[in-house]
Amino acid sequence: MKAETKKIRIVILGAGFAGVNTFRYLHKKFHSNKQIEIIIVNPKNYFLFTPLLHEVATGGLPPDTIMQPIRSFITCCQTDFYQATAQKIHSQEQLIQTSLGNISYDYLVIALGAKTNFFNITNARKHCFTLKTMEDAIKLKNHVIECFEHARHEADAKKQKQLLQFAVIGGGPTGVEIASELAEFIHKTFRRFYPLELMQHAQVHLIERSDKLVSSFAPTIQRESLKQLQKAGVNMHLQQSVESIDENGITLESGKTLHTATPIFVAGIKAAEIEFDIKPAKSFDGKITVNASLQITSSPEIFVLGDMADHPENVPALAQAAVQQASATAINIQRLINNKPVKAFHYKSAGMLLSLGRWKAAAQIGSFSLTGRFAWWMWRTIYFAKLISWKQRLRATVEWTIRIFTHRDISEL
Repeated sequence: MKAETKKIRIVILGAGFAGVNTFRYLHKKFHSNKQIEIIIVNPKNYFLFTPLLHEVATGGLPPDTIMQPIRSFITCCQTDFYQATAQKIHSQEQLIQTSLGNISYDYLVIALGAKTNFFNITNARKHCFTLKTMEDAIKLKNHVIECFEHARHEADAKKQKQLLQFAVIGGGPTGVEIASELAEFIHKTFRRFYPLELMQHAQVHLIERSDKLVSSFAPTIQRESLKQLQKAGVNMHLQQSVESIDENGITLESGKTLHTATPIFVAGIKAAEIEFDIKPAKSFDGKITVNASLQITSSPEIFVLGDMADHPENVPALAQAAVQQASATAINIQRLINNKPVKAFHYKSAGMLLSLGRWKAAAQIGSFSLTGRFAWWMWRTIYFAKLISWKQRLRATVEWTIRIFTHRDISEL
């Protein structure tokens, strides 16, 4: 009797843009190849389209519009999914310790993403809302609604005003998008349901330590972002650093205190962490150092992607970069299996998009910048195309169309 050939097992840790797209590219290459086994490990059983979290947090989209169950796209071939937390990598044994037991691998892709970087600001972690997960978005939306409901019946004028002050910390793309969407949510939706004497106290603030917004974009978009936020009624606090945060609000290094019950921290990210038996080299911000091919040099069977990878080219922490890395990694794993040399990864920007509220957005493609309604249409169209399933695309299209003619949803989730 002929002995069965041992399968080659590829394990992917993480189901964000890098992890899911690595699976999709590998699946295309090894479809129906019974000698290849692909396993995805992720704490949640769904892929989350994180660039649209701010829309869920501000009533623009329902949660399931940007969630795709992992098992819905791993229904064929030699594929499996573990809803588990990866705890430690034993690189010498080529073994991953997880909350559901150990998983061996021949090739490993680490793409666990990033978490919020609070920059050691006093009590920021304890008191701030963040926007990295679906739970974050739901928690923030519910809190904003509760603030208005509590303020409506609050007798203490000082407490009432504090409930209606919303502060976004960080003037990067996420900060600008959540500030603009939140301002629209409050000033164009909530005003329909609450009395004017209450709404006149409602304000959105944006705090940024530099003198400009979205520094990764062209100056024209930086200026347009500032203009649109001011037009939307957002109070700008540029060149202001946060010193501490407590239950009463935010204290700036200038000594000024912004009394708010809703500090939203989106000022930065840092790589997710996982324990190794032999610690790999890391950058100052915790990313795992990889070579040009996204491999750990001492363990070339391990690839690190996305926000966790310290690549020689200093690749930006963008979804499009993660997708490109996924494609390159799938190619290189195939080359390794076929005993061919790997190829270096080179990031090529396809442009950047920024939402600035209803009918307003900005786009940057190379040296070309575009703002206004056409940029908004481009932003919607591109994000529509990037949603994984047709069900998601259809739901997003329907919801976005409805929102053109109606106001945002103020139901708690």
